[in-house]
Amino acid sequence: MNSGFYFLPQVMAVWRVELLRLQRTLSWSGVFLSFFMALAVLNGVSFSVHQQQNVDGLTQQSEAWKNKQAQQTKLRELQLGSTQKPLQPDKKIYRNPAYLANTGPYVSYPPAASSFLSVGQSPLLPQSHRVTLMPSLLWEPVYNIFHPMQLWLGYFDVTFVFSYLFPLFVILITLDLLADERLNGNLSLYATYQWSWQKLLAAKLILRGLLIALLLMGLSFEVLGLAAFLGHPLPLSLLWVGFCFNAGQALFWLGLAACCHRWQKQPALIGLGLTACWLSFAWVVPAMVGQWVSAYHPVPSRFTYLQHYRETEESVRKQQDRETATYLQDHPEMQGGADNTYAVKQLAKAKRFSEALAPLAMGYQAQLNAQLKWVNTVRFVSPIYGVQESLQRLYGSNRQRYMAYTLQMDQFRHAWLQFFQPKIEQGIALSSADFKMFPGFTFQEPSFASRVTSAFVPPLFWAVLGMLLTGLSLYFPERIIKSRRSH
Repeated sequence: MNSGFYFLPQVMAVWRVELLRLQRTLSWSGVFLSFFMALAVLNGVSFSVHQQQNVDGLTQQSEAWKNKQAQQTKLRELQLGSTQKPLQPDKKIYRNPAYLANTGPYVSYPPAASSFLSVGQSPLLPQSHRVTLMPSLLWEPVYNIFHPMQLWLGYFDVTFVFSYLFPLFVILITLDLLADERLNGNLSLYATYQWSWQKLLAAKLILRGLLIALLLMGLSFEVLGLAAFLGHPLPLSLLWVGFCFNAGQALFWLGLAACCHRWQKQPALIGLGLTACWLSFAWVVPAMVGQWVSAYHPVPSRFTYLQHYRETEESVRKQQDRETATYLQDHPEMQGGADNTYAVKQLAKAKRFSEALAPLAMGYQAQLNAQLKWVNTVRFVSPIYGVQESLQRLYGSNRQRYMAYTLQMDQFRHAWLQFFQPKIEQGIALSSADFKMFPGFTFQEPSFASRVTSAFVPPLFWAVLGMLLTGLSLYFPERIIKSRRSH
């Protein structure tokens, strides 16, 4: 205990010297990071507002569609009421339940409350699906083609700042740990005060860890304040978890810098090595792994799938037309007045089309799932990619949230079909009151706990690796040197 208090004033003295050295670097880096963070928040909010406007527009169109059909049906009811005729599905397609079921409203994919923090994969995903008699699985593979290890460099958001620019700041403040002290001959001076290079390196790393934590807190509160000012309030727990994710990445870069200073004596080579590592983790490694995943787990092209889709659709349509023509020839009484021939035809066509195309879609989806499984496994190859993927999962701008949406949308389609199918099969017309009973879709957000759980592993992995690198730099080399001297 006394030795700890004895070294405390010396540690504070080292920290004061280090703060004087880093004063200009910290001030300029803080200003630039704050400026870029503000731009990222503004850009993300602008994108999120644009996405929300699109969703609101689709919702209004769907509501207008339903009101239009209800008004036309109400007019038909009034016309038939004066002649004492029953309402039935006739050849006016807007009064036919099969037509209404197959041209249903758009089911919108709402942006997450924190989607402006991480634009992520959202620009490449459809924002809505029209509910029809056919399952969404048939069109889903069209939107699921993407680069396996894509880093979304084109979208300047908060995650981009944390994943790319923040490691550069950590590298910048760790360029002066031991190399300059060796070149200037200061290590022997510290030795006169009973300071080993391990204690000096540990003191400098602890100071930089505290500075990084303060900067992360400042940037997090900047995002929190800007979001509230721009009308997008965020829960503090969301930023706290994001803070922990970035702290894990910072521990890795600190450990890597400690290793470089332990085994390299020239500051220029240390800076060059750390920068090369940043470039490799940012672009080279993800690109190589992405090409490897694409080579061993290829996915058919979008053009091939669409071509097979249209060929199958045309084949089913011709077969259905022939069967319908034969049926009408055998039942001439069905060709004149009101009937549900069109309705039954549409229901049968959708069923046969789904059965014919389901093997192609399922095989296509299986290949994509195999690729996604490998991507989820190898996301530890880069701390930058790993943290970016974790933040996207946390903020709700990745494919896990979109897959939850497609699953809920398919469940809604089943409810939609169950509402219309009895009327189609029995030839019952929709009344104006039925439009008020249409099934509604409400997207259930994945729980915050599930998002944190799925996103927690990569930052923890890189944090543990960083601490191991730090321990290797501070402890194991000294033990190895002592053992060699004893022999």
